[in-house]
Amino acid sequence: MSNAILGAVHAMAHPLGGLLNLPHGEVNSILLPHVMRFNMIACMERYADIAKAMGENIEGLSARDAAEKAIESVERLCRDIGAKKSLSEIGLQEEYILDLSKAAAEDVCLITNPRDTTVEEIAGIYRAAL
Repeated sequence: MSNAILGAVHAMAHPLGGLLNLPHGEVNSILLPHVMRFNMIACMERYADIAKAMGENIEGLSARDAAEKAIESVERLCRDIGAKKSLSEIGLQEEYILDLSKAAAEDVCLITNPRDTTVEEIAGIYRAAL
């Protein structure tokens, strides 16, 4: 798993999907824009490449604005396919966030995340997606 560079989105989706018995892809689709927003400062150029690959016109944009376009494209794709928008829609309750965050912090996928994370930051991402 660590060779696939899956990062925080998968590290966070593993314990959550297990807790609520949900498909991994569904959980990832909700978490991905939030994790991207967290990671953006560490890899803006990569996000600009993602935006361009998704058909966004990033010509003349700053690296940050181009990176934001990538996140917006992912959010739009999730809407277009009818994915759930929030973790509350799939049944997550605030009381589970700390335990989920601790589990995610121990997940091997987190090793390849482009930005170091703490349990508190992971909890913040879960709350943003709630």
